[in-house]
Amino acid sequence: MLVVEIQGTEKTLRSGPSYRVGRDPQSDIVIDDLRASWEHLVLRTDGGAWFAEDCGSTNGTFAASRKIDRFEITDDCVLHIGSGDDGPAMSFSLYRLGRSEWPSVDRRPSAVMPMPARALRIGRQHDNDIVLTDLSVSRHHAELRNTGDGRYAIVDLDSSNGTFLNGARVIFT
Repeated sequence: MLVVEIQGTEKTLRSGPSYRVGRDPQSDIVIDDLRASWEHLVLRTDGGAWFAEDCGSTNGTFAASRKIDRFEITDDCVLHIGSGDDGPAMSFSLYRLGRSEWPSVDRRPSAVMPMPARALRIGRQHDNDIVLTDLSVSRHHAELRNTGDGRYAIVDLDSSNGTFLNGARVIFT
């Protein structure tokens, strides 16, 4: 996992999908600074390593005042967006602990709602019944479906990072 902090916002990214960074409000990480391009850079993993790749931005991406096209994130580091001197600082921290050592999660319900007759859709996009803003959640991630016999089934909607129930990956769709 990669922890990214910029302009007071912190995001934890999981390897797998690529993450768009820029001024575009639809970006995975939005930078509110005119020196940032609409589509400024992409964060992705390649061969188990994290990379920041400039998307041909107008003002560039800088590591230690040096303009970069592609930068491997090997340790805690800072990249500057749009200016090597005073552009917004984007800091990175690698989180390499094993799955059993991940921070604990508060699993208490945050809301209680009646189940719909057919299905309840979960995802990052606002047209879902339950919206989760975490970047590891796909736009339309999973559905909780009424099986008709008083039970429910969780169904992954071909999400990027998968759906897990009690620690086990949901493998049926």
